[in-house]
Amino acid sequence: MLAVKMILLADKEPASRTAWLMACDQVEREMAGIFAGRLRLPGDGLQVRLHAAAASAALRVINEDNGATLLAGTDPREVADAPERVARPRSAGPAPHNRARRRQPRATIHRAVLARARHATS
Repeated sequence: MLAVKMILLADKEPASRTAWLMACDQVEREMAGIFAGRLRLPGDGLQVRLHAAAASAALRVINEDNGATLLAGTDPREVADAPERVARPRSAGPAPHNRARRRQPRATIHRAVLARARHATS
């Protein structure tokens, strides 16, 4: 619970925010390595870095939101599906002009994000 409080404190304390964002940056770098291996692409390539940035940002937002929810007294079972929410985000879909060109995300990326999310929340 102390870690959750520290994450939320980062919204008000610049030094704590810096430390939190540095930890998130490390997660992003590790995810890039995972994605690079799964996609068989260079770890410093733009596509890999974009996937890693998106996935780590999703984890950061979920962690911050779940932390605030838990500190407000919510039953922890209500946020237990966080890894699945990260791996399979729901959206209204693409803008109408992009519908014809819509591509489904690669299953390997979803599995990597889910595995990383489970590891990060355990």
